[in-house]
Amino acid sequence: LELGIVDQVVPEPYGGSHTNPRGASLMLQVALIKQLNGLSKLSQSKLLRRRYQKFRRMGEQTKYSQEAMNYEVELLKGITSGEGNGKLGRRWRKKKTPRGPSRGAVGSTVE
Repeated sequence: LELGIVDQVVPEPYGGSHTNPRGASLMLQVALIKQLNGLSKLSQSKLLRRRYQKFRRMGEQTKYSQEAMNYEVELLKGITSGEGNGKLGRRWRKKKTPRGPSRGAVGSTVE
């Protein structure tokens, strides 16, 4: 919800969906019908506009996105000032650890 990717979290039955698949499917059905009823009242142009706006805003105002933007700005400042990758680049190289195929792609980094 915080990132703006999903509109609603559908609750699970007590004990989890795997313990009560019928209950889980009923809860999902009710949630979908409510969402579709609301959306069916909107015009096609309004639906398209909302969808476009939703995708443009995804993750826009989260702590993670702000940290990522700050990191990128500092990295670019270092590059444009002629310091190579700047302070952040040196820190990045220290943290960079190769990972084996079983733990992720080779050359992945761990933050």
